[in-house]
Amino acid sequence: MKTASRPPDAACRTMNELTDSAFAVRLPSGGMEIHELVIEMKLLERRLTLYEEKYGILSEDFYAALTSGKLAHYDEYDETRADFSRWKGIYETWLRRKQAYTAQLKQRELTETLRFQPAY
Repeated sequence: MKTASRPPDAACRTMNELTDSAFAVRLPSGGMEIHELVIEMKLLERRLTLYEEKYGILSEDFYAALTSGKLAHYDEYDETRADFSRWKGIYETWLRRKQAYTAQLKQRELTETLRFQPAY
C-alpha cells in the first residue's frame, strides 16, 4: 500500500514561514504591502490584548520588564513561562511589522497609500 507523501519543500518549511505565508502576500522585494501590514498588525494587537487583559499590563511595559530581566522569577512557573514566550514573540512580530509600516509610509505620500475599499 502506497502512502502519499508531502512535497519536500513543504516538509522543510518552518513555523515562521507558514505563519508569514498565512498572513500576507510577499512583494518581489520580500516585503508586505502597507495595507497588509495594517491588517496583520491589527490581528497581532488582538492577540496581544488577551495577554494584556490576563496579566494587567500593556505589552510595551511587559516587553521592557522581560528584556531587562525583571520577570526572571516567573520562569519557574510553566504557564507564565509559556505565556511570556508567546507574548514576547507576538510583540516582537508586531514591532517588526510596525517598523516596516513606518519605513514604507516615509517613502510614499499618504495620499498614495490611502485605500478607498477594504482589503477584505
